[in-house]
Amino acid sequence: IYDQMSEEAKQSYYGREVKDEVYPPSLVGDAAPTLQLLNVKGEEKLISLAQHGHRYLLIDFWASWCSPCIKEIPNLKRLYSKYHEKGLDIVSISADHNAEDWKQALKEYDIFWTNYLDINRHGITEYKVQFIPSIFVVDEKGKLIGEKLRGKELEDMLEKLFQ
Repeated sequence: IYDQMSEEAKQSYYGREVKDEVYPPSLVGDAAPTLQLLNVKGEEKLISLAQHGHRYLLIDFWASWCSPCIKEIPNLKRLYSKYHEKGLDIVSISADHNAEDWKQALKEYDIFWTNYLDINRHGITEYKVQFIPSIFVVDEKGKLIGEKLRGKELEDMLEKLFQ
């Protein structure tokens, strides 16, 4: 529908808002946003993902009810095992509405890296997440260098980064 709008409508305030929803601008090259998230103890924390202290950081947006997210967990575990000693870390941010469902999934799928709950949707909004799983890659300078990756595409990127 957006593509069928007149140029005048596309340039209007609402037209630009719709464009950002339909075709969100890339975050690659931007600093990783600081987020307000809940940790597993239920404490609200201000998290700076730009200052992560690793060579590379994967930011994984997921949810316990999302079957593609669950299918991605073994891939993330494999990549973590392969590259963690070389400087890779992972932070998962759950889109669950229920903290108990999230905590149960962490146990059930043995997700051992750092995890947060995005109960207020701050992370989803800041990262312009339209679907999950959505995985972002941040470099040691805190800049986003990859977005909305998973599976083979994510694996290929990490292989190039760690050559």
